[in-house]
Amino acid sequence: MRYIVAVSVFLAWVSCGSSGNSTKLFDLPEMQTVSLTPVGQIKNKEISEASGLIKSRTYPNVYWTHNDSGGKTRLYALSFDDNDDLSISAQIDLKDVKNQDWEDISIDRHGKLYVSDTGNNSQGRETMSFYVLSEKSKTGLAKEYKFKYPDYQKPVKYDNFDCEAMFHYKEKLYLLTKHRDDAKTKLYRFNDLQQEVLMVPEKLYTFDIGGMVTSADMSAKETQLAVLTYNSVWLFKNFKEDKFFSGDVYFLPISAQQCEAICFDNEEELIITNEQREVFRLAIHDFIKIEKR
Repeated sequence: MRYIVAVSVFLAWVSCGSSGNSTKLFDLPEMQTVSLTPVGQIKNKEISEASGLIKSRTYPNVYWTHNDSGGKTRLYALSFDDNDDLSISAQIDLKDVKNQDWEDISIDRHGKLYVSDTGNNSQGRETMSFYVLSEKSKTGLAKEYKFKYPDYQKPVKYDNFDCEAMFHYKEKLYLLTKHRDDAKTKLYRFNDLQQEVLMVPEKLYTFDIGGMVTSADMSAKETQLAVLTYNSVWLFKNFKEDKFFSGDVYFLPISAQQCEAICFDNEEELIITNEQREVFRLAIHDFIKIEKR
């Protein structure tokens, strides 16, 4: 990778709970944008846009992905070849579900896959859903869970209820929103999963992330959270419980066209894919630690 154009100073803020009051945590120093060079590509054109990406907890050298809105209700198992290209090695067709706007995929420590149908570009969707099934599934039968945001009301005042990022931490499911009216993201947590009711996740924090969040992943050891935007990657470490933004913060501004998915390959390296089906690797040691005030 090479370093190019210097970027301007960012201001980073965090607010706790739903009060909306913000406390300044740190300023991002002047940095140079890292122009990422692809190491490979997704070979199969059937995958028009890898909207989410997650590494298998069961099968070695397997990564699960899916298409964006309107695609087949299909999960693709990808594997790297000797050229560092990703190709389809298997697939699971989900039965009796829809792909209204699939945006991300996550996995828990037991090998259950969670597919988020949470895209909401027009802000008109009041009810969202996600699907859960084992990555060992032979039938494609998935459980559907429906939910609505606690702070969503019509008419929608702010364009802040799209969601392209989902991850797991200590047996709980989390969402990060994608905003168009500001450069923040909201963190929600599902304290319990119930099929029989319309769930309402708990809103935890708001974080000024400086761009639109397109994906997130928790490392397998649950010690690092990576959050992807169109122009940066954030890395959070040494957090207590799920106060992810209050631990050690690392940041890297990137240029790699329109990045859509991120996952940990291991505790030392991340994989990123973009809308052009290019594949990138990013070493954890390349990140810059941000000092708090």
